Amino acid sequence: MLKVQKCQFLIFIVLFLSLLLTNQLIAQKGRKSKNVVKDNSTVVVAKVGKEDITWSVIEQAFQKNISRKNTKLTEIPRDSILDFIKLYTDYRLKVHDAIARGFEKDSSVIEDIKQYRRILAESFYYDKELIEPNVNEMLEFRKWEIQFAYILIALDPHGIADTLEAYNKAQDIMRRVKAGENFSTLAMEFSDDKESGRDGGTLFNFFTAGKISRPIERALFSIKNPGEVYPEPVRTKYGYFILKLLKKEPRKYVLASHILIGEGLDKDSAQVLKKADDLLKQLREGADFSRLAELHSDDPGTAMKGGRFHDYYSRSTGFLNSGKNISKQLEDAIFSLRDGQISDKVFSEYGVHIIRRDSTKDIDEEFEREELKKIYKRLYYEEDKQALIEQLKIKHGFAINYDVLNQILEKVDTTKTNQKENWDENIDIALREKSLFRYLNKNVSVGEFIGIFNTKTEYRGLATNTNGIINAINRYVTPDIFDEETKDLEKKYPNFAQLMSEFRDGILLFKVEAIEVWDKLKFDTITARKFWDTTRTRYKTDLAYDVTEIYVLSDSLAKSLYDEAIAGKDFEELAEIYTQRTGFREKKGNWGQIDIKRNKLAAKISEFDPGEGDILKPFAYEKGYSIVRINKVFPVREKTFDEAISDFAPLYQDQMQKYYTENWLKRVKEKIPVRIFTDRIDQILKS
Repeated sequence: MLKVQKCQFLIFIVLFLSLLLTNQLIAQKGRKSKNVVKDNSTVVVAKVGKEDITWSVIEQAFQKNISRKNTKLTEIPRDSILDFIKLYTDYRLKVHDAIARGFEKDSSVIEDIKQYRRILAESFYYDKELIEPNVNEMLEFRKWEIQFAYILIALDPHGIADTLEAYNKAQDIMRRVKAGENFSTLAMEFSDDKESGRDGGTLFNFFTAGKISRPIERALFSIKNPGEVYPEPVRTKYGYFILKLLKKEPRKYVLASHILIGEGLDKDSAQVLKKADDLLKQLREGADFSRLAELHSDDPGTAMKGGRFHDYYSRSTGFLNSGKNISKQLEDAIFSLRDGQISDKVFSEYGVHIIRRDSTKDIDEEFEREELKKIYKRLYYEEDKQALIEQLKIKHGFAINYDVLNQILEKVDTTKTNQKENWDENIDIALREKSLFRYLNKNVSVGEFIGIFNTKTEYRGLATNTNGIINAINRYVTPDIFDEETKDLEKKYPNFAQLMSEFRDGILLFKVEAIEVWDKLKFDTITARKFWDTTRTRYKTDLAYDVTEIYVLSDSLAKSLYDEAIAGKDFEELAEIYTQRTGFREKKGNWGQIDIKRNKLAAKISEFDPGEGDILKPFAYEKGYSIVRINKVFPVREKTFDEAISDFAPLYQDQMQKYYTENWLKRVKEKIPVRIFTDRIDQILKS
């Protein structure tokens, strides 16, 4: 049980600290942008042994709770601050006790820290090396939205991907573009995307980061001025793209409203146009746009809101929260207006629109960052991660001796796996002594590899062919190479050092608390009975009945059966013949003992306050009618010790936990003093 608790605790610590790190980074960004009136961060407000605990340490600990991440300590009552400081100093006291006992040198603690450091380091490292820089790049692009044109020279999907013919053709067209030939004409003649080619390669929609493939995105956003062509064809899996930037504009979110006149357009377009002109005339004379939209718009979804669209809109990403797009005609009209300006008639497939641009706002970088992070992880993360791992392997001297690998393959059955007994029996001593691969300035021999390949469970079932052996080698070297690459992560990133320090403290805390509290929380019948004796009057049984029921769907049948039962007819015989409750005819209508807390029928019966032997008149219940005979009443009484265990066990355990914890801390404080400087806290609160 303790091992399960420990595993759950460590997993929680990993997730909690990862979330904490994110919150710290966000908080730091927020703090940089604010002017601090007085810096109390370095004021020591408590001491645990020789450890100084500053105001900022307490505040950071307080803000680790996601619901309090933006709450300053000065915003909460003094008593709450003191309570929290006591909790924090108790926590530090426990950690100091664990260190004093030498637990940080315990082999199991060291192994836990090593194991979970790798998990935390992996998350942190890839976030810093991949996610953060790529998302920042995309976020910079997202400040803009662009229109562009392209000429596609497609690759032959059935031939070699990078065909010389496609490359040469793309380069030839590129030379002609640079020589001054018309881009649109070349697109119409040569582009393998015939649909866009008919429009001279032009895409009329606006795009931003995360909406086009990364090679094209990076090329287009590197172009400074509209009208310029990217200097080289851009290679993608579809072919070579020759790219021309047409427009590049700051990206904004716009809120707009509209009045749609669409009803009857197919029958009497002149009447629709006249109505639109009449509304425009009223608006120009000062009529209220929202009121006219409510009265006249044929778009019910927006009419009830005075014509207003449900959210802010961007040309390149659609509505802010849904991502949906409106028609190109409406989009162009909205973005041609100024805030507060009303359009002329705008035509779409739905009818005639009158549009008002209401307001404009800049993009929310944090909202965009989270969206881009999801896009990056979905589209590019795994690809970039694998590429980075390959770079790290080269950096740290990884190399396979393929001559030796081929000698191994000549000696084994490449159609089998390493689960075949003695698969390596034909590999002689001379070959076993040869180096199979090298990394981190060390050679691994064939014999060493075979030992690894045969014994480690994660390699079990791998094929004894080229792919299987290389797969095993890669799996073996990657963790060590990653550890080497991240060995100085604490020095490079103070946030990670803090993360690991808190994680180490969490493991120490778990170990010492298990000994002093959790291992002692065994259910002791003698002390539990003493606890029960002092609280026994709290624990009572619920009112219960033993009943037999006849359940029918007809009111008249229920009355008839009740009359027969009252007249002396055997109640169980009637139930066996007539009850319509599924499964109860076999039981002759008997429910056995049911209590009012857990059973709805018992709760209903209690409303009649019946006695033993009573037959209740038919009453509506569920979708029918019930006639009930009370066989026995079980009145409320005090529970016995055994009956009450499930009721008082949590309170008993809480009391014992508090008892063991308080006694433990009392002993530790005799060796490690704790001081809380209330005068300094009061001074901070006054400032």
